[in-house]
Amino acid sequence: MKVQRFLLLNCYIDEGPKKEQLTISKKEYENDEQKNYIRHYFISYGSWQCGCVCGRERAYSHSVCAGAEDVLVGIQTITVNNEAVDFSGANLSQYIFEENGNVMVPVRAVAEKMGFTVGWDGENQAVTVGDETWEVKAYIGMDNYAGVSKTAIGMTAPQSYGAAPQLVEDTTFVPAKMFELLDYTYQAVGQFVNFEKTNAAEDENPVQIPNPFVPYESLDDVKEVLSFDPVVPSVLPAGFEQNEITSTGSDFLQIVYTDSSDNSIVYRMAEGSEDISGDYNTYKINNEVKIGDSTVTMRGNDKISNAVWINGEFVFSVSFDVEAEETEVINLIENIK
Repeated sequence: MKVQRFLLLNCYIDEGPKKEQLTISKKEYENDEQKNYIRHYFISYGSWQCGCVCGRERAYSHSVCAGAEDVLVGIQTITVNNEAVDFSGANLSQYIFEENGNVMVPVRAVAEKMGFTVGWDGENQAVTVGDETWEVKAYIGMDNYAGVSKTAIGMTAPQSYGAAPQLVEDTTFVPAKMFELLDYTYQAVGQFVNFEKTNAAEDENPVQIPNPFVPYESLDDVKEVLSFDPVVPSVLPAGFEQNEITSTGSDFLQIVYTDSSDNSIVYRMAEGSEDISGDYNTYKINNEVKIGDSTVTMRGNDKISNAVWINGEFVFSVSFDVEAEETEVINLIENIK
């Protein structure tokens, strides 16, 4: 790929509420000697040229200045907060490509430059990006993206960008727009993409959002707070034990069960009839199964990720971070007492 090197003469105008930047000249260079000569010319005579181009009699009578901007055309570059993402160890023929109007970028390299942790689920072909409080999960071939809170209930509404994650040269590419779910905006010009943290100023003095879940030592303790008598699973998949009991107010119970590998099952019970699973992902499996007097909606890809059902005045959900067999889910629900 041929690399072309240019200097742009930019005219910066600041007149009260009016602020503009105009590129009024572009010159190609091949070596540093040519570059320095062109830069000297731009800076020395740029203000005069800006004044002429902007229709002013004298440039120095206005807040006008000129600047020379170095541009490379032909080198694919991705930056985060104007710092380059390192692809020196990546065996990729391209770092940026377009898919249905979307700029596609390598998710791991970009996300790790932002400071996020990236996970890969080979069995379900899913990538996760996030930190200790927030996570985005996406599946190869599925144009569905959502952010999930790790400290509160629920997740963002699913987003569809017109482009699904793709595996290219053993690397997962995602739409640059996906990073908006992680508080980053981006600008793309030709072979250049820059990501900027949207709340960088606020991060210097972050305001912590309180966790709405209040922990309790035992089921008896949380019963004193709840406005209903809770029912809970009496039979769990092998290896799982109760790890955490929490509530949000008097009408919502959550119990987390974990195993020795730190896999988790989240059980919820609340007053009402709305879905309380907090999972708005799109799944391949979306079946209704009759269990006792309730119709249970089971969702997942290869197996079951979550189940939701209503019984009388209460709504229930059970979610698995590692998909479970349908028979295991049915057994758990049948033994809620």
